[in-house]
Amino acid sequence: MTRLVRWTPVNGPVERVPALDVLDHEGHIEVRMDLPGVSPDDVNIEVKDGILTISAQVRTDETLDSGNYTYRERYTGSYQRSLRVPKTIDVQNAEAKFENGVLSLKMPKTPEAQPMRIPVKGAAVN
Repeated sequence: MTRLVRWTPVNGPVERVPALDVLDHEGHIEVRMDLPGVSPDDVNIEVKDGILTISAQVRTDETLDSGNYTYRERYTGSYQRSLRVPKTIDVQNAEAKFENGVLSLKMPKTPEAQPMRIPVKGAAVN
């Protein structure tokens, strides 16, 4: 039997880590994570001690009646990513939505993190 293994260009094994983006908006931080093949019920978001952890389980109902894989890239199992959350983020009011395999987590910034304009006063003229 011939075994095919996928390697990166530097000859290392491919890691199973979902793509993740962090966007800084004026009033909130947004985390977007690609989770293809994941059901929203299999996504868990937790913040503990300033660490945001997103975990997900990829399940499949696929069973092979006959034959063996000679090459398999489609992943089944679990993912987990962790990020440090600044204290200027209000995690109590975070909102998450899952659409078309993409998780979007919006976390508002605290008032202290919002830009504040300081007025400049001119000198009094005599």
